[in-house]
Amino acid sequence: MRKQFRDDQLGAVELRGAAEAWRCTYLLTCERIRNRTPRADVRLEAIVWGFPRRDAERLLARVDSQLRPIGFTCTLRDPDTIEVVGPAAFVHYECDVTGWMRLLAIPELAGLCTCLRLAVAVPKHGSFPLVLFGVMRDGGLRLKASWEGAAEDLFLKAKWHHQGALNAAIAWYAHGYNAVQLQQNEPDWKVVTLSYAGGATGATDPMKIARSTLARDKSISFSRGTHQVVGFFLWLWYDRPGQRSLPAFLGRMAIGAVILVFGAIGAIDARANAVLRAILVALSLLGGLLLARVIWMKCRTIVRYHAAMGKSLAKLYSAPSEHVRSDFAPEMFASDPMIAKFTADLAEIGGEHCYDFRVISAADAKHHSRLFLFPQHQTYFSVGFMAATKSFSIFPARPMFVLQTFFADDSRLFSTNSGHGYRKARPELKVIARYWDGVVDVRDMLDRHVRVLERLKREGRNPTLPPAESMMQKMQDQFEEKRRLMGDGRSPFTWGDALHEGFGIIRAEYREA
Repeated sequence: MRKQFRDDQLGAVELRGAAEAWRCTYLLTCERIRNRTPRADVRLEAIVWGFPRRDAERLLARVDSQLRPIGFTCTLRDPDTIEVVGPAAFVHYECDVTGWMRLLAIPELAGLCTCLRLAVAVPKHGSFPLVLFGVMRDGGLRLKASWEGAAEDLFLKAKWHHQGALNAAIAWYAHGYNAVQLQQNEPDWKVVTLSYAGGATGATDPMKIARSTLARDKSISFSRGTHQVVGFFLWLWYDRPGQRSLPAFLGRMAIGAVILVFGAIGAIDARANAVLRAILVALSLLGGLLLARVIWMKCRTIVRYHAAMGKSLAKLYSAPSEHVRSDFAPEMFASDPMIAKFTADLAEIGGEHCYDFRVISAADAKHHSRLFLFPQHQTYFSVGFMAATKSFSIFPARPMFVLQTFFADDSRLFSTNSGHGYRKARPELKVIARYWDGVVDVRDMLDRHVRVLERLKREGRNPTLPPAESMMQKMQDQFEEKRRLMGDGRSPFTWGDALHEGFGIIRAEYREA
């Protein structure tokens, strides 16, 4: 998990430097591999998000008017994301970042999140992009993080170990990189010449920084086969967060078991010679090691969940909590586009902003929430934004939805998209809880909550609408009730809870039939 994000301003020179560093890395990788001739195209791409949904078509038209004349295709990939893809250019030619700069200069996009991608498309091997993630600011990119690969979300929390090398490459090119010239009659990339005006390093080799930092590292590969093989072994060897499901676990176990059984059967075959038998014994041992590793990694994950969550919940409920009205910190509101986006999205579907608040007990977290009321559904909708905890940072802040509807019998309907679904329900709380994993559309979230609400109303429950001024006290009372139940001697996070979270299985009582 990232402890912090960068905050570097990149302009045209720095972005060209980053693009050239990645292009040169590909060329030098081809030089390192025998019989590999560079045959690839490079393409500028970008995705933009963080705008209110009501502005999507207008912003798309604005982007299209700026980028279509120079060959870019602009589309709405989904209601929250604009995607732009530039024309392909031969890898031997200098990267032209005009498309990026035109996009970053559009005033209506200022403050929005973007991933700028330079994709090296290798025939029969696929596309290998360098991603620069940040916020559009002052006609450039306020860089937060960079990584290699197509993923846009997975790496926002994980640090790319080549990021420092890329930053050095950007700085090198920014200190005097001038131009690229290519002899038209010579297709070989080695005739590319770049002029360098000097700078702090005094270097004259235009590819020196790529050779000494990025291309020298053999872990960077532009081969789809290599990426697939590495990805397969990572999937087998590690219990990764995005692949913790029971089917994935059983699949990894099955591969280890098949190798083990195949090797063992072959090894006991009397007809096999000594060399073949030794190979099969080794294969059997490898399968057994893999099977043991898969089981051990999953057990370790479950034990860690049990220990960490038990400790965290015990600390959380060890002291009183206070919910207080509190405005967002100005710097958080100004720097994170998600706050304005979800405020506008909720207002668009009829939400009435009541006030902002925070929980004082979360001393280690930078977390604020915004409370909305949907009077037609007698439902309160709060959206929380967590920017950091004691151990890691999040950017942009991921929205956490909590919807509550109260009933005359002192029960309530509680819906959320984050942090629930694994702990066993406590009937004493009189809570009908629903966990909607992965839902980030406020309209979709409200519709799911209302469907459950309508069913409960048909069953005879009578919703009531407490005044907004009482919601702070109600949430504080809910917390105190949980604290009281934690004193009954039961663990706040049981082994059953850890087992459900370890496999990513939502408990049945949190799922709507």
